[in-house]
Amino acid sequence: EELRRQTGEIFLQTLKTASRSVRGVIMEAELCGHPSLSKELKQKLCIDIVRNLHLLRSDQLVEGTVSLLMKMGGGILSSLEQLIRESSYPVEREVSARALLEIVMAESKANEFLPFYRSLESEEFLPLGVVFRSVGRLCSHPDVDGSRVEEVYRDYSEKLRESPHRFDLIGALAWVAAAPGASRQMAADIALQLIRLFDCNLPSPEVTRSETEDGPMFVLGKETEVYTDLLPDVIGGVARLVCSGKLAPGVCVRTTDRLIEKYDAVMEYREVWAPGNVVELGEALSRIARYEGSSSEVRKKIIETLLKNARNLATARILSEVFCSIPENTDPFSVLAETCMDRLFELREHPAYQEREDQHILVAAVGRMALVPSIGLSDKKGASLKRRAVEALLEEVGPGYPEGNQVLQELALSEHLPPELAERISTLRRFRDA
Repeated sequence: EELRRQTGEIFLQTLKTASRSVRGVIMEAELCGHPSLSKELKQKLCIDIVRNLHLLRSDQLVEGTVSLLMKMGGGILSSLEQLIRESSYPVEREVSARALLEIVMAESKANEFLPFYRSLESEEFLPLGVVFRSVGRLCSHPDVDGSRVEEVYRDYSEKLRESPHRFDLIGALAWVAAAPGASRQMAADIALQLIRLFDCNLPSPEVTRSETEDGPMFVLGKETEVYTDLLPDVIGGVARLVCSGKLAPGVCVRTTDRLIEKYDAVMEYREVWAPGNVVELGEALSRIARYEGSSSEVRKKIIETLLKNARNLATARILSEVFCSIPENTDPFSVLAETCMDRLFELREHPAYQEREDQHILVAAVGRMALVPSIGLSDKKGASLKRRAVEALLEEVGPGYPEGNQVLQELALSEHLPPELAERISTLRRFRDA
């Protein structure tokens, strides 16, 4: 304990004159977020680290700072509140607000901090859109009183009529309506609004070109905000509402069918979406498939749709995560799971996916598929596919492949792997540990 305290003090003194690279090394040290480091030292480190962000101008350090502050946990909540209200620099206030929100959600203090965030609506410490979205997230926590959820819902629904922050309010309401404290009527009303937005014809972004000393420069018009700011909230909100248990079963089925139809349309280029939005739609379908309230029929329909379009890495990852999470062990799902593994192995051999990072994504995906209980239970083909998956993982795993190492660890503990494969994994892990 004393050694940690002394090291923390050294870090604090070093930070006062540290260069960007030294500051980055200190921030990556596990000590800063260690549970045993005193609250007082964490608060001092928090304030020093955040108050220097405006000097560094590094997106990487900004993200690293948010991650580090989250690890510091509840002991720095008061310091983050202070920074939000007192810092002169927007980047420092916004980083503090992001970290504060995540800590509050993780430590079940959303009900306690909701009034603080609502008070920011009438002040100028943070962009109003950021505040609206933060309040929406807080309302989604199970600990927030239903009366407070309803108050935010009514207030934001009213603001939506005239506020210039419409996209942010829609994003907030998409969280509020799916909250445990929300009523079924709230959920139904917002679900209807989101589906209407989902079905709208989206504008094509205007692109202008200008010549500069460094060559041509392309500038996208404001229409892109629909794809970057609105559509992700609509997609994620619809999925959350379907999985909230607040919508009638028939509404959930019809809503899911609409998502499936849209996914087919954009994957077949009958409609053009930004690639990131297509991935978000796939992940929304994945969430619905993994939801415990979804029927086998809905799951099957989603999996068949994803399989039909399994020609990219994002869909490969999504499919493997779906199969690992659903409780289905019937023959139709076993056939679909084996078909999925065949497709993933085909992708792995495709010339377009020979880059090391692509191979790592695909190998992790086939490794997850080897965790599916129904594969290999009643046929030799399934057992052979599992063997191929384990062999592929054993070839690729190493220090630079954390995702693959994690999947291999899960396979070593799996009850659904042939004994000889489990032994091979255990032998390799023992050898590496030694």
